[in-house]
Amino acid sequence: MFTSEPSLAQQIERMIGDTPVIDPHTHLRADRPNAPDLAALIGHRAVVAQLRSVGIELGDLDPSLPAEERVRRAIPYLGQIRNTSASWCLFRIFRDLYDFGDPILTEANYRDLFDKVAATATDLDWTQTVLRGKSNLRAVVTDQGIEGDAQSTDPALFHHSCDLRQPLTSLLEPSRSRPSSAASFHEAIGRWLDQALVGQVRFAVLPISIAQGFERPEVSQVDAALARRDDPRLSDDSQVLSNQLAWSVLAWHHENRRPLRIVFDNRSASGAGWASSMARSLLSFSGAKVEVLVGTETVGHEVAELAGLAPNVYAPGDGWRTLSSLAIERSFGHRVQLAPMTKIGGFASGGENVEWVYGTLQVVRKAMATTLATMVDSRFFEEDEVPPLLYQILHDTPLDLFGLGIG
Repeated sequence: MFTSEPSLAQQIERMIGDTPVIDPHTHLRADRPNAPDLAALIGHRAVVAQLRSVGIELGDLDPSLPAEERVRRAIPYLGQIRNTSASWCLFRIFRDLYDFGDPILTEANYRDLFDKVAATATDLDWTQTVLRGKSNLRAVVTDQGIEGDAQSTDPALFHHSCDLRQPLTSLLEPSRSRPSSAASFHEAIGRWLDQALVGQVRFAVLPISIAQGFERPEVSQVDAALARRDDPRLSDDSQVLSNQLAWSVLAWHHENRRPLRIVFDNRSASGAGWASSMARSLLSFSGAKVEVLVGTETVGHEVAELAGLAPNVYAPGDGWRTLSSLAIERSFGHRVQLAPMTKIGGFASGGENVEWVYGTLQVVRKAMATTLATMVDSRFFEEDEVPPLLYQILHDTPLDLFGLGIG
């Protein structure tokens, strides 16, 4: 029997499979990283959004319902989204991890799969199998709490980030202990960061509005906002204090030469000059390495350009923003041509369980391979340039950026 040679894209996909990967953006719990049941796998945000689009009631996915009941209510709708990338990832998880070979999930075939997922829910060997074995991951970073560290069988695998909404909330409680001036507010943020960024907590995450940008705070406005008796988070003062928080955080990271992730929301589009304004501000804090996450492809293109211009700006990997292989192909193609490979990530799953980290990696692998094969065919890259590029963006860039301290 004759078999054809694998295509160039297939060859590159295998290269990616052989490359050790760092996932710097997950929502895993180190003590409970596996999906607790089949309903949790079906409950991935992208799958739920599509199930809602074809008519499932939100109450049918209510976590208070028994897991098996949620699965049974979802089954009639799963076939209607079977053409989508999210469904492709879901069924890759079913097939590759649980030997489920049927093309759709039905009332007649779900029970065996349900039992298999339940059996792996608390199996820490399963965590290793999926992350280290099948995904070739060397480290993951999670934004979940560190309370599970003592129960993790592999502390070298799990690292943490901390969300900077917490100090803003705690510092602005309307109490006598609240900072009374811009200077004391700045110092309090520094003390909080000194205590938070220790051990396995590798970096901080600063959520910020695109509309806010990086306006330098006016000391008099900050002092006035802090002096008012009402809760500033519920008034116009919130913008002033958010600006102060951002600048104090950047200053601390600049002085301590620590990495920082900035996450921009999607509630407002970037205007003309947004990228150049952000670059000027971030260059003022050149000691801080800053990864910029944005939720839209258009602004992501601007971030890729920034990473190619500003020495301390980094562009994240794919997977967390979309599961569309075509969107990932475009996003990856932009990054790899606009920014040095030491400034861009390859993968960032946003996964809430190890199974979806694996599933997301599959669509990213396929999209990256397609893009790189096209670039090799067009002689933008030579084939022997691909493996070192993959190793850099999937492993070395996130490893170095976030100081994970592993080999």
